[in-house]
Amino acid sequence: MNVPDDYLNRPVILLGWNRDPPETYPRDEYESDRRVIVQGGTLQSTWSVGNHVNIEIGSLCFLVVQGQKFPRGVVALGEVRSTPWTDERFDNPDVSTNYIYIEWLDLLPLDDLIPVSELKWAIPKGPFIKGFRASGTRLAVEPAKQLLQLWFERVPLGEESEPGEIPKGEYREGAVRSVLMNRYERDPKARAAALAHHGHVCTACGLDPATVYGPEIGRRVIHVHHLIPLSKIRNEYVIDPIKDLIPLCPNCHNAIHKHDPVPTLADFQCTLSNSR
Repeated sequence: MNVPDDYLNRPVILLGWNRDPPETYPRDEYESDRRVIVQGGTLQSTWSVGNHVNIEIGSLCFLVVQGQKFPRGVVALGEVRSTPWTDERFDNPDVSTNYIYIEWLDLLPLDDLIPVSELKWAIPKGPFIKGFRASGTRLAVEPAKQLLQLWFERVPLGEESEPGEIPKGEYREGAVRSVLMNRYERDPKARAAALAHHGHVCTACGLDPATVYGPEIGRRVIHVHHLIPLSKIRNEYVIDPIKDLIPLCPNCHNAIHKHDPVPTLADFQCTLSNSR
C-alpha cells in the first residue's frame, strides 16, 4: 500500500506511552476509544511531548508503547492539531511539561501493534534499535518515510467506490478509516451531567436511540458533542456540561464534523432541513 502523497512531506514525530502504570491510559479506555474510530469516529486528546517546543500543526505522530510489562511497538497514528503549551505533568503537579492536541486517525488493537522487532528490521537507521526516551522526538526524513510505508502496509486506507461497485483485492479485518468526533472530556462525569440535563435524544435530528436499540444499549449509543471546538479550548478552560455539551446521535455527530469549520447547531439543523 502506497503512502498518501500529502503524508510524505509532513514532519513525523514519535509519542511515547509507558503502559506500565495502568492509570496513564487504561486498556479498557483505549479499546473504547478504538471502537469510536472503528464505528465511524475520530477522537482528539492531549499528549505530553516533554521539553519539545518545535512541533508543527499538521505533523503526523505515531504512538509507541514503551515500558517493561507489555509488548512494545507502534500502535496508533495521529495528526498534531496544536502547537505545544506548558502545563503541570499529569503524574506530578510540581513538574512542568509540554502538551499538544492530537487527532487520532487509527488505533490498532493492543495485541496487534507493530512490534519493535519489526520496526528494527524495517527501519535500520531509526530510533528503535536503542530506543527513544523523549516523547515528541522528530524522525529524520528517511526513517519517517520507512515508518509510514510500514504503517500503510499494515493499515491500508479505505478507498471510495461507486454505488454497486465491489472493491477488488484483499479484505483485511481491523483496517480502519477515520472521520471525526471530538472527545476531550476524560472525566465521564461531564458526559453523565450533560445527558442527565439534556436527555438521550439527538438534539439535531430528534432520534431517540432507545427506540431503535432498546433502553439499555440506546443510552450508551448516544454521543456527546462539544459546542466549542477542541482546537479553541486551552488547558485553563473549565467545561460546563449543560452549556457546552449536547447529545447527538452517531450519524449527526459524524456529519457535523464533516464541515470545516464545524457549524453551529442551528446552522447544522438548517442543513438537515434543506436536505429533506
